[in-house]
Amino acid sequence: MRLKIIIASLFIVIQAHAVQVTDENKKLGFCEFVYFYSAQSAQMQNNEGLAKSYLRRASMLTVANFMLMEQDGVISNEKIKATRAESLLIKPKFDINAKLVLSELAKCDSNSLPIASKIRDSNKKLWNKNYDELQQELFNQNLLTLGIK
Repeated sequence: MRLKIIIASLFIVIQAHAVQVTDENKKLGFCEFVYFYSAQSAQMQNNEGLAKSYLRRASMLTVANFMLMEQDGVISNEKIKATRAESLLIKPKFDINAKLVLSELAKCDSNSLPIASKIRDSNKKLWNKNYDELQQELFNQNLLTLGIK
């Protein structure tokens, strides 16, 4: 019985430790979703210029978040999922309320982009690449994903 309690306690501690993310991580993950959602909407309206702008911002936040979350070059899947949990809840609301999307875009522009800029200015490297290199690589992949040239 005692062994079961110790194992259960250890499991809970490991789980709690594995998904610790900061408010900055959550904010970046949520806004990343807002920008991706907006990029897809813009693309569906044949507005590639706006879609690219949103994809660029999403890429900036993704790289910033990865750089905040990485430990020894590894980013845990649990942390990524934890930062995007809120996104799953708001998508249905976005689908029926375009004004909510616009409101969240404005908040993300003012709250999350400065975090990304701070991380960019720190000159941190991840996977032997700096912020700008990773951001450009991810942006190009995102363009391909949405079928934008």
